[in-house]
This record gives sequence, structure tokens and C-alpha cells, in this order.
Amino acid sequence: YRVFPNGNHGALKSSVIDVLADRGRTLADFSGHAAWAGSVTVGTDLHDSRGEVVDSRYFSLLGLRPALGRLILPEDAAEDAPAVAVISDRFWKTRLADRPDVVGQVIALGDSTNAERHTVVGVLPPQFEGLSDPLAPSELWIPQRGARTTRVVIARLHPGVSIERFRAFIDGATPVIKELVRAGAFHDLSGLNLDYEARNLKFAVFSANDVQMPFDPRVTVIPSKVLWGLAGAVALVLVVAILNVSGLLIARGVVRIPEFATRPALGASAAQLAGQLLTEACALVLPAGVAGVLAGAMGIAAALSLSAIPFGRPVVLDW
Repeated sequence: YRVFPNGNHGALKSSVIDVLADRGRTLADFSGHAAWAGSVTVGTDLHDSRGEVVDSRYFSLLGLRPALGRLILPEDAAEDAPAVAVISDRFWKTRLADRPDVVGQVIALGDSTNAERHTVVGVLPPQFEGLSDPLAPSELWIPQRGARTTRVVIARLHPGVSIERFRAFIDGATPVIKELVRAGAFHDLSGLNLDYEARNLKFAVFSANDVQMPFDPRVTVIPSKVLWGLAGAVALVLVVAILNVSGLLIARGVVRIPEFATRPALGASAAQLAGQLLTEACALVLPAGVAGVLAGAMGIAAALSLSAIPFGRPVVLDW
């Protein structure tokens, strides 16, 4: 399950997570991550990239194993530890030319005046591209250090603990957490307006089966049931269209019964009749298919040109 802070400040501190885990006794494991975006320099090439700041539990909670090297360890979070990074399969193949000695290579994060050098310690499997943004894949992961903000918490519940019970726990724990914030119990909130932080501390809990739409700053969530309903509606429209075309073809066939009775009498074989029907079907289906593909391609291009949302993934026809 994911826990999204839904207040105006829009962030959840690592010490707050620890208190939730200690008090709840509902979480078998949990981890936090935050989206990262900036410049990455590989050799002399500078380009924009996206990634995530994660703790050492992030990959084990998701059941991920490295394709090469290792993942982020607890000791990587120490302030004096060497800066490391785990990269995606896409980053490895497109930015580092699929080189086999990628582990140990150095990349620089940030602009040229404030770049931080990170050593690549591992490569993730190609099927994983992060959790922060479904529309823009993450390319690298760096360890969370000190009091860095955690944007999203992912957690695994203890066996037998339902999502409803966990939501009830969060609702009951929120007032307690707010009082702890006001009392200055969290070191990583120092320097902030504690009363403001407490007033705007809100939580929303969603199942991992739900889909987060990252371009809404209020963290709008579309439940998976709604998505299945939309898919069912599209399938129903297709079924209705197929039935309509089938009905038209059947009606046309009834009208042509005298024709099909006459042609054999004039010497036409069954193979010739089948070839005639197949030719007529191809003449109907092929132009319609080409027109449909062209309409889909032009529709995607028009939608992308009108959209204000930057898509990190290529939006193409799904063959």
C-alpha cells in the first residue's frame, strides 16, 4: 500500500514515518521515496533525467534484484559515505552504450557548477522503471540521506491486516502525530513553522492496485475498478460495432441468395464462390483497417500537440 501525504506542504519526513511504523504494529515493512529531476552528465554528455531518492528497504520491499552489481545498502545513507547510484536498464543501454563494465562508472548529478559525482553500483532489471511517475520512467536511484524529505511511503501490511484497519489506524494516529509536530519532536522539521506543518498534516491511503496520476498536484487517484470499467465500456463499444457490421453482412447475404443459387447453375464451383466472397471481404476490411490506423496515428499526434502534460514515455500505437 502507498501512503500519500495530502497536505499543503506536500511532504512527509522520515522521522514521521518511523513513528507511524512503531505505533501502528500493522506494517510488516515500509519504505519511502521521493521523485528527483535534474541534469546528469555522462562523460561529456549532459542531459535531463528523472529518478528517485530511496532508502535501503525500497528494493527489497518490491522484491527487486539487480541485473548487474548491487542495490542501495543501509551504509550508503551515511552522510560521509561515498555517493552511489543505481541505474535503470534503459539508462545503461542508451546513456552508457550497454557497456559491460558499467559498475564503477562515475556520473555527475546536477549542473556543471554544482554537480555531485556518483558511482554506479548496480543496474536494475528492464521491467522496472520506478514508482514516482507512470508517464515518465525513472532512470536512476540515489540513497536517501539525513533529513531528506520522503514524498511517498510504500508499505506491506502484516498478514491479516486489512486496508480498512490500516486506514482506521492512520485516522486515529493523525491527531497524535500533529501534537508531536507542534511539540517539536521531529528533528527534521526544525526551522519550519511547526503549527503550520501540524495543521496541514493529512494522509490518504490507497491500495497499490490504484493508479496515481502524477500530473495532479493534489495526488488524484483513479481506482483500478474505474479503469476496468472504462476498459469494459470500450470493449462493449467494439462488440456493438462488430454485431452491427455482422448484421449488415448477413442481411446482404440474404438478399444475394438468388445470386448464389444461379452461379452454380451456370458452372461456378464452390472454390470460385468462396474466392469471390473472400475478395469482397478483403476489399471491405483492408481499406477500413488502413483508415483506422491512420486515424489513430493522427489522433495521437493531435492529442499530444494539444496536451499540456509532458509525457516521458513515447506515446505510440500499440501493435
